[in-house]
Amino acid sequence: MAERTVGLIGYGHTGQALANKLRVFTTNILVYDKYKTGFGDEVIKEVSLEQLQQKADVVSFHIPLNDETRMYYDVAFYSAMSKPHILINSARGDVADTKVILSGLKSGQITGACLDVLEEEKSIDKILKQPDNIVQELLTYNVILTPHIAGYSYRAIEKMSAELLAQLHDIL
Repeated sequence: MAERTVGLIGYGHTGQALANKLRVFTTNILVYDKYKTGFGDEVIKEVSLEQLQQKADVVSFHIPLNDETRMYYDVAFYSAMSKPHILINSARGDVADTKVILSGLKSGQITGACLDVLEEEKSIDKILKQPDNIVQELLTYNVILTPHIAGYSYRAIEKMSAELLAQLHDIL
C-alpha cells in the first residue's frame, strides 16, 4: 500500500501529539491551523486548507468547538476534497455534520471514518432507540465509533480514578 498523506486540522496539544506519533509511520503530514504558524519541519508541513484538501488521504480534526468551527466538515468542505479520504473526528461532535459523513460514505468519497465524537452524542440514547437511526446506518460502512475517549492519556485516567476514589471516600 502506498504511503498515505495525513492532513491534520488544528495543531494544539492533541494535533501536535498525533503528528509526533505519526512521524513513525509517514513522512507526509500536512497541518492546517488558522491561528498557529511557524511549526513546520521536514516531516510536518504547514499548508493552507486548500492544499490539505487537495492532497490528504486522511483528514483528522483537532479543533475546539465554537461558532467558527461548528459544522466545519460540511458539504462545502466535503466537496472541496479532491480525492476519496478517511475522516477522523476526535475534536467535538458538532465539528462534523453526520449527514454529510453518511452521504460521503454512501458515495465512496469517504472511504472510512473514525469518530470519537458525534453530533448526536447528547441525545444518543434516544437516537439508538429509534429504528433505522443514523448511528446504526453509519456502522454499515467502514466506521469505527469510540465513546469520546480519544484525548484520554494514562495520566488523565489516573487523575479521574483518584478523583473518583476521593469522592467515594467523602461519601462513605
